Amino acid sequence: IEHDVSSPLYLFDYPVDYIFHAASPQENKIISESPVDVINANLLGTINCLDVLRKQEIAQNVKGRLILFSSVTVYGNNTNKNLVVKEGDTSVTDIIESNGAPYSQSKRMSEVIVQAYIKQFNIDAVICRLSTVYGDTRYKTDTAFFEFINNALLGKEIHVRNSNLSRRDNIFIDDAISGLLTVAIKGGGGQAY
Repeated sequence: IEHDVSSPLYLFDYPVDYIFHAASPQENKIISESPVDVINANLLGTINCLDVLRKQEIAQNVKGRLILFSSVTVYGNNTNKNLVVKEGDTSVTDIIESNGAPYSQSKRMSEVIVQAYIKQFNIDAVICRLSTVYGDTRYKTDTAFFEFINNALLGKEIHVRNSNLSRRDNIFIDDAISGLLTVAIKGGGGQAY
């Protein structure tokens, strides 16, 4: 369904079993130039998806499930060293003034919103904290990772502009989709993966 997730969703003519909420810009340029749009896609988008599931359950007695695409940024962006994190390791965050805060903090708040809807309305939802997903795609985001891949494929030099030598885990698109579908079907309600 093509729709601006920042605007309310309405009940559909058919039952919705799953909503995969992946609507959020992640490119640094968009986060820097349009931070409110990023926040709206994450916060209002999450609320709108949850509300449509809540309304559906009331009107049609059909319980759907939200699969929230969150981010590893909820673990903070201290990525210049090897880190092993567990799902509960979310006590370190970006400082509010950082360029990435509109993205990382709104992803964190989206998770808080999901937990609140679970607690107050018994909504069914799971959270997927994806890292950089790569692979064949129609739309390559304007991120360093895709720039590196494109330059390598074209035989161009790869330039690292960040002196902190940030490290990120990456996941191939087929593996990400397999994981997302597994979590959608088998994931424990309210759990983060």
